[in-house]
Amino acid sequence: MLISWVPEAATVRQKMLYASTKATLKLEFGSGHIKEELNCTAKDETTLQGYQRHKVEFSSPAPLTSREEELAEIRKSEVKTDFGIDTKQQTLGGINCPISESAAVALNDMRRRAYNYLQFRIDLEEEK
Repeated sequence: MLISWVPEAATVRQKMLYASTKATLKLEFGSGHIKEELNCTAKDETTLQGYQRHKVEFSSPAPLTSREEELAEIRKSEVKTDFGIDTKQQTLGGINCPISESAAVALNDMRRRAYNYLQFRIDLEEEK
């Protein structure tokens, strides 16, 4: 699970930096290992109680209009043909954001299952 917090009062530039750093982290860590994401704008949302509140609030799907239900059925029945020999997919996203040596070591340790939780901080002044 990846829980990210971006202060609501952050400037657009800071929010973009947070987003690109998060994209780099997911790319380095491997997004296939992330089963769930929680994007928070208040610090209390990053706690266990905040996560449980999120699960309760978003446990049921949003109601759909009849038109949205029809479109969903059409999408299910459509044949997916966007992957072929000539198809190009983006493999790297965001900007290159340096990760400290200790963060890289911690990510490698987590891959080896030494940890089940890591917390990172973005230095907005240094942009890393």
